[in-house]
This record gives sequence, structure tokens and C-alpha cells, in this order.
Amino acid sequence: MVEHTTENRSVDSSILSLATINKTNSLPDFGKVLGFSEGPRNKNSNSMQRLRNAALTALFVPSVMCIVSRDTNAQQAWQISTTPHFDCYYEPQSQDRISRVLFEAERAYARISLDLRHDLSQKVPVIVVSGDVPRSREAAFELVSRSGAPLRDHLVLSPETDDQIEATLMHELTHQFEFELVPNLLRVPPWMLEGLAEFERGRWMRSEPARAAVIVPLAQLTGDNREGARAVLSFIADEFGTDGIRRLLSTLRDTPSEAALEGAFGLNLDEFQNRFESYMKAH
Repeated sequence: MVEHTTENRSVDSSILSLATINKTNSLPDFGKVLGFSEGPRNKNSNSMQRLRNAALTALFVPSVMCIVSRDTNAQQAWQISTTPHFDCYYEPQSQDRISRVLFEAERAYARISLDLRHDLSQKVPVIVVSGDVPRSREAAFELVSRSGAPLRDHLVLSPETDDQIEATLMHELTHQFEFELVPNLLRVPPWMLEGLAEFERGRWMRSEPARAAVIVPLAQLTGDNREGARAVLSFIADEFGTDGIRRLLSTLRDTPSEAALEGAFGLNLDEFQNRFESYMKAH
């Protein structure tokens, strides 16, 4: 059990120091904050303006509250830093590391929220550990209990992910959006969850275009084939725009996966497969 105390509250002005938000009265260059140079291929002025608006909403935070929490046995102190979309629970460690995690988390949120035109209904709990991520269900439950994080979907980050923090957050945070947009995961095609997470990661970061060594029929494509799954989402985005991805997610809320393709794109499974194969051969 973790007992939260609020006596030791302090303002942590370094959480978003990478955006230089708390150190000047001027706004940061949100183009650089969101990474426009690595953004989507269609970089028209309207998209740029929407990105700037998203950045203002997601990243302009003049101060962040830091709350110290201690377990009942006083064995370990846990701290909580908050941003508009995240509650970050962490053991004592480098504040620079926590600042980077929260900065990259808010940037990932702004990017994904822009693409999917959705805001999560609750803050995402992020647990940052200084050691290894728990491997068993029991160890994970114990970690969450110690940290004071709520017992719901959360992200756990360890030092192992530090050199890939941007990619990890883009991928895992996309899942958080998917879980909320399509609560009944039984309706989601096996390739959709991992495919969209990989598509969002690749869309905003420097990466090679999705290439599938072998074009697998959609009926047989699973999330384990991440490149193949990502290729399907790249096809949807190029053929129907990111609005096509949003339409598919919306349709999946109430429609089984095969029928959802026809509902979102007016194509049955065979027609969709044929257009996807033609797209892959051309790319």
C-alpha cells in the first residue's frame, strides 16, 4: 500500500524544460517540439497550423506539481509529476530522465491525438522504474501497488527503453488510444492493433517505408508480422488519408472486422486485398 502525502509539494519547473516553456515568456518553436521535419508526408499549411494548435494545448504547461509519496514501511519514496495528459510515478532518480519521459510523452500524445482526432478520457499513468520491468503478473501488481498508480492500463518504462524512448512511447501510447476508441477488442482485426501502433511510430519518426517481404492475405495476417501490419495501415493512410484510419476505428466499434472494411471504405475483403497488393507492388 502507498500513502500519499501532500505536505512536501513543490513546483518542478524542469519537467518541460526541453521546450523552454517555464524559463521564458515566449512560446517555444512548436514546429521543432512536435518534430515537423519528421512528420507526415503531406505537410500543407493547414496541417502545420493544426499541429501548432495541438502543441499549444498539449505542451504549454507553466508549472508541474511534484508530490512525494511514501509506503507505510518507509522503505521507498515514490514521486508523482503531472502534466495535462499524464501522471508519472517514479522512484528517486535523475530528474533529467523524468523530464525527458514527460516531454516525449506529451509530444507523442499531441501527434497521435491529432491523427486520430481524439482525446483520452483519463490521464495515462506512467511508471518509470530504475531497474528491470516486472516479468510476472504478481510482480507487476506489486510494483503498481508500491508506486501508488491506479490499477488500470498504464505504461511502465525502464532504463532499457531510454535509447528508444520516443519510439516506445509512440507505439505504446497508440495502444491506449485504440483501447478507448474500440473497447471491444474482439472486433479488431489481428493486424490492426500492432499495425496502427507501428504506423504511428513510423509516420512521425525517421524510418524506412513499410515493406512486407511477403504479402500475407489479410485473413491470415497477425500482429506478430509488424511490418506487414504496418504496411496495411500505410496503404489505408495513402489511399484514404488518416481520415480513413479514423473511419475504420469508428466502424469497428459496432461492426465485425470484415464488414468494417466495407463500412469504412466501400470495399469487401477481396477488393480491399486486391487494392492493397497493387499498392505494395507499386511501392
